Amino acid sequence: MNDGVPLAVYRRLLVLRTCAITAQLAALLVAHYGLKLGVPMGASLAVIGAQAGSVALAAWRWPRTRVPEGLYGAHLALDLVGLTALFYLNGGYANPFAFSYLMPLALAATVLGRA
Repeated sequence: MNDGVPLAVYRRLLVLRTCAITAQLAALLVAHYGLKLGVPMGASLAVIGAQAGSVALAAWRWPRTRVPEGLYGAHLALDLVGLTALFYLNGGYANPFAFSYLMPLALAATVLGRA
């Protein structure tokens, strides 16, 4: 019986999410200010801010034991929703960063159980 995800794995997820959010913000700023592309800054920053807020909330409220798989899966689902919103706002499936869908999917396949 699986009683959750180890706390160390959950912490690694939050570190990976922080790195991904930082990269998203850097790519957005380079596209807008460096390449002068017409990206919707307000909406994109709102999506990135919501993702950063979810990581900050999760880091502020560290669990003391194993993390339920549902919570771990919810973080991955938030990442997929955030990426989908960013891709919708900034080029759709033709966005060159579309490969970043693979990280949350690979993490889910590796860590989460079948259910």
